[in-house]
Amino acid sequence: MVNITYQDKVYRCRKGESVLDAALRQGVNLQFSCRNGVCQVCLQRAVKGELPKASQKGIKEKLRARGYFMPCVCRPRSDIEFESPVADDLYFTATVAAKERLSQHIYRIVLEPSLALDYHAGQFINLKHPDGTTRSYSLASVAGEDYYLELHIQRMPNGVMSNWLIDALEVGSEIEMQGPNGNCFYQPASIDQNLLLIATGSGLAPLVGILRTALAAGHSGQPAAAWRHWLVYCARHWRPGTAGRFIFTMAAGWPKGFIWLIHCTN
Repeated sequence: MVNITYQDKVYRCRKGESVLDAALRQGVNLQFSCRNGVCQVCLQRAVKGELPKASQKGIKEKLRARGYFMPCVCRPRSDIEFESPVADDLYFTATVAAKERLSQHIYRIVLEPSLALDYHAGQFINLKHPDGTTRSYSLASVAGEDYYLELHIQRMPNGVMSNWLIDALEVGSEIEMQGPNGNCFYQPASIDQNLLLIATGSGLAPLVGILRTALAAGHSGQPAAAWRHWLVYCARHWRPGTAGRFIFTMAAGWPKGFIWLIHCTN
């Protein structure tokens, strides 16, 4: 076993156990979400000890240099000491610029960040509820083309965050956000590869940005292929309203060789 120190208290971490699991097992309630080293909701800051490389994978260079790591995938081999993140290191504010209903359960929310952001279409941001609850949402917007950040929020039954964003957060309100994060985005070097994009519900959001980026880059795919680009979108309910106009308008600018399909399951 190794020792992990947090808020001046020492806890035991079993062999192969993550720092997050060790903390939760001993009654320390650290913030977390995915538990797989993706969302970065659980970020903490190490002040002593050696961190495994995997615990900092995907974290921005500036934050890595300051000792930030993900406890959910950190399995230390020697003693470490860490502390809570500095809020200003991770979070900044964004203003709600617009809200629009796309379907029965999905809403489009547009944010104006207080900082200029450099991001890739398809990445995600973390939004923080006033009670500290944090959730990750993928971006449908494209850096360099869209001034605002666009999110598609799906209402979840009893969802603390989704219901607050849809029902309580008003246009003009400020919200705390962190990011963008993530490695799911278009690679310009893959311009000659065919695209197959599959989404359900609000999962369409990141694919919209990825697709717009690919087409703007002149993505061609393999000319000899029977298909070059596919977008498959599945929805529980389809209504030819706002969501329909959104997809049809987007599809109108797509080139030949592109096929899109909407499948509904009632």
